[in-house]
Amino acid sequence: MAAETDDMKHNLKFAFANATHSLCFTNEWFSNAVKLLPFRIKRSNATVGGDGAMFSRAFCDTELHNVEYLFGDIFQHGISLVTKYLTQETLPDDKTDRLLLRKLLDIKKEGKSINLDPQKLTETELAVLLANHLFGKLATYNNYVIDKSFGRKGDEQCVCDDKSCKMTGHYGDTSVGNIEVWHGNLDIIINNDLSMEHLETPVSRSEEMSPAEVKVKSEALSGTAQIISKAIVFSFLQKQTHPVRKHFLTPCIGVGNASLIVMFYDSEHDVIFESSPIPLFQTRGVNKYEFDDVAILVAWLSVNHKFLCSGLTEEMKKFKCGFFKEVKEKLKVYEDNLQLGNIASFVPVPIFQKRSLQWSSFIEETENDLIGIIHREKKKLKLSEEKDLTK
Repeated sequence: MAAETDDMKHNLKFAFANATHSLCFTNEWFSNAVKLLPFRIKRSNATVGGDGAMFSRAFCDTELHNVEYLFGDIFQHGISLVTKYLTQETLPDDKTDRLLLRKLLDIKKEGKSINLDPQKLTETELAVLLANHLFGKLATYNNYVIDKSFGRKGDEQCVCDDKSCKMTGHYGDTSVGNIEVWHGNLDIIINNDLSMEHLETPVSRSEEMSPAEVKVKSEALSGTAQIISKAIVFSFLQKQTHPVRKHFLTPCIGVGNASLIVMFYDSEHDVIFESSPIPLFQTRGVNKYEFDDVAILVAWLSVNHKFLCSGLTEEMKKFKCGFFKEVKEKLKVYEDNLQLGNIASFVPVPIFQKRSLQWSSFIEETENDLIGIIHREKKKLKLSEEKDLTK
């Protein structure tokens, strides 16, 4: 029994070491590295007319900057928490850090399979499934609000195969913004800190394309103008609501049936990023799926960003989005007059640009630690397997 427990421990550490390494991998040709792509907004309808524009009618003409960053560089505290645990095998002394790390470890230890095909889920069903079984479980409080147009008031049933599974959130008013500017309903709001949105065209790396086509598709902006507009408005709202926070880099998660991306906007420094796409599920058999390890880690960091996000590095602040200039006289509306509740197609960049991958000394040091952990846990797993064969 002890050997089985040790195997589980090594498997968990090996999985999270590899997942964390994907956020800190400094080889720019490593296809599974999760990167952040900064871009600028050349034109939009963020201030159109006197009535503003609904999210559903948002328009953005964008252009990528010629650099890219690693996901781990904006979550240095979160990455350090995981790396220290993998190295020292002890939980942190800080009460909040301990709670957060336990949330991450518990969802992996639970290892619950989802016995249905996510590709066959509707937009509403996928939203409920992810809110209930991934984002809600990773948050400090399992509290979320789903756009009331998605369901019926009083409907508490989860969409998973477990008939006894109930939603921990509820359907309600998710409207945000101001009728003078971008406004409308968010799909899901988690703990009033994070929004989750459905992507109309899910991104999948598994589609059959040539290597060059895969490079262009995965690195071009995969989100829509809707998720860009929602990320920007929600970041300004967070700054207006919590003005004393150390930074205002706010994530908005976009999900499809096969993958997710994270859009980040910093409403103080006017910088916007989109992450590279991350597979949501791993297949474990016929109609049997588990959440991908990297997706779990990215979801944990994003949903707990107010605790785990370190904000922009000084280098990142140079690559402005241009939104402040774009909205001009309506900037004060975004800064001071947004509200939550009671509020009455982007085209991918077709030209591939060579971008230089940038990283900090933190990433370099962390990657070296993670490589050592991966080799150590892999060796222990191999020795354990050899011992089992000799029995």
